[in-house]
Amino acid sequence: TTVEAGSVISYSPTGSAEKGSTITIKVSRGEEEKTVTMIDLTGMSESSAISWLKSNGLTYTIQYQSSSGEYGYVTAQNYKEGTTVTSSTSIVVTVSHKEEETTKAKTEETTEETTTAKTKETTTAATNANSSN
Repeated sequence: TTVEAGSVISYSPTGSAEKGSTITIKVSRGEEEKTVTMIDLTGMSESSAISWLKSNGLTYTIQYQSSSGEYGYVTAQNYKEGTTVTSSTSIVVTVSHKEEETTKAKTEETTEETTTAKTKETTTAATNANSSN
C-alpha cells in the first residue's frame, strides 16, 4: 500500500516522551518512481523504440524531421545511453521522415509516363470519334 506523500508512517518512541528526548518520525515520500537506464535508441525503427519505451514505463514524445537519416528510424534522443531517468521523465525521440531521392525521381517519372499515356488515349479516342463522322 502506498502512503500519501507527507503522511507519517511511523514514529518512536510510541506513547509519551520526556522533554529533551529524541523522537524519530518516518514520513512518506509517496509512490516510489521507477528508474530506468536509457539505451541508445538511434538506428532503431520507430515502432521498436516505442515498444522499448512503453515496456520500461516511460512517457515519450516523437518528433519527425526530414533533413537526415533513414525514413522511419530514430536519429536522436534527448537522454543519451547510460543516463538514469525516472518514469515521470519525458523522453523525446526524433525519427527521420526524409524522403529518399530515388523514390522522388521514380514518382516524377511515373507521373510523366501516366500523363503521356492519357494524352495518347485522348488523342486516339478523338481520332476514332472523328473517323466515324
